[in-house]
Amino acid sequence: MLVMPPGSSRISSDWTVFYKHIFTPFWFCLMASMFVTLVIASRSPPGVPMPVFLAPVLMMVLGYFLFKKLLSDLMDEVWDNGNELIVINDGHAEHVPFSNIMNVNYSGFTNPKRVTLKLRHAGRWGELITFMPAISLFWMVNMTTSPLVEDLIRRADAARPKA
Repeated sequence: MLVMPPGSSRISSDWTVFYKHIFTPFWFCLMASMFVTLVIASRSPPGVPMPVFLAPVLMMVLGYFLFKKLLSDLMDEVWDNGNELIVINDGHAEHVPFSNIMNVNYSGFTNPKRVTLKLRHAGRWGELITFMPAISLFWMVNMTTSPLVEDLIRRADAARPKA
């Protein structure tokens, strides 16, 4: 278990584990059970029309591509440690100084919401670090901006090397 330095605060959502490791397998099990149920139901008269079998199959295929695009690149935890971010994924940690952050992007209209950090120098997981931000109680009020993202942008800009 990794122990964070005193004074650091978590800026990523606690729901990341649910989305990556619980919801995704649950979705595929649910679709597979629908398919098996349809196969069993088709054995007794009057049977099940063939196009009905396509629904769970298409939902599994669509789910695969959506989960791959929206969930597979999410980091497990991101912690703010003053002048750097500590990024944890699959039990490995990486320290990302604010001076290494080139751009901060926020996707407020996706579910889950996503923050993507573009790095000047690629790290362990490449030049993009994506995480789910911690959700405030009033997340529906303003979907286009986030106080957390605004703060990250200001701090990365202040740490940017001057030319």
